[in-house]
Amino acid sequence: MKLSVLGCGAPVSHLPNVNTQSPSAYILEWGHGGKLLLECSTGIQDRLKKKGFDIAEIQHIFLSHIHTDHVGGFPSLYQDLWLNTLWEKSDERRLKASSTRTIYCSRQTSTNLLKILRLLMPESKGRLYPYPELNFVDIQNKARLELNGAKLTTVPTFHGSGMVRSLAIRVENYEGVFVYSGDTGICQGIEDICRGADLFLCEACAITDAEMRARGHLTPKQAGLLAKNGGVKKLVLTHLAAPRLHDLEPVIQEALSSGFAGKIQIAQDGDVINLP
Repeated sequence: MKLSVLGCGAPVSHLPNVNTQSPSAYILEWGHGGKLLLECSTGIQDRLKKKGFDIAEIQHIFLSHIHTDHVGGFPSLYQDLWLNTLWEKSDERRLKASSTRTIYCSRQTSTNLLKILRLLMPESKGRLYPYPELNFVDIQNKARLELNGAKLTTVPTFHGSGMVRSLAIRVENYEGVFVYSGDTGICQGIEDICRGADLFLCEACAITDAEMRARGHLTPKQAGLLAKNGGVKKLVLTHLAAPRLHDLEPVIQEALSSGFAGKIQIAQDGDVINLP
């Protein structure tokens, strides 16, 4: 398995003296042609192109929740795919661009995302583009799915003061076990799903424990505790709050203070990370 980091930041940019990162987006690849876009934030097409990915090849998308920094780029990606079906000269690529997209998300996310798409297309009177069709796999609770020889497991997590339906995902096959937290605070779902992960991509956006409890984010220490208790091999911290980005060493030290003895890395835009 291989993870390409297209965006690992929080929803803020251009802060003075801060090396801000692009908002959330990752590509996970595995054997048998497995490819899953994790999150679809603003500017996703340019970042995919920069890393050598063709949007026509992106058939499966996981959206952890409805917040803008995770789904804000979906409307433009959808429109881009539609225009590719009209203007692409290659029959093979046009067919790929027009093929059905499968989106794994909560019902709250799919319902609101469809509302947004229709609001952005008032001339269509509620209709979407003819192509590509959108196949939303609405996940209410724990779900088990299969994709290109890998088992996908999702669980609901705690985020947005409990008012946001957020999901974490686990992908496992013969190559190993990958887990992505989405946005979450400490809850049973995230504790369970990260167990035994070879690579745990975990948000660490909270600065204080109080923020973690109230809003549903994790501090670096909390992420480390999850990894320690779950027997994780490698922890990759992502989605850091902007004030943390000017000096990353204290973030590593805070995570290590949890007692986690495995490998720790802080994600950066452009990183390519292989499973241990």
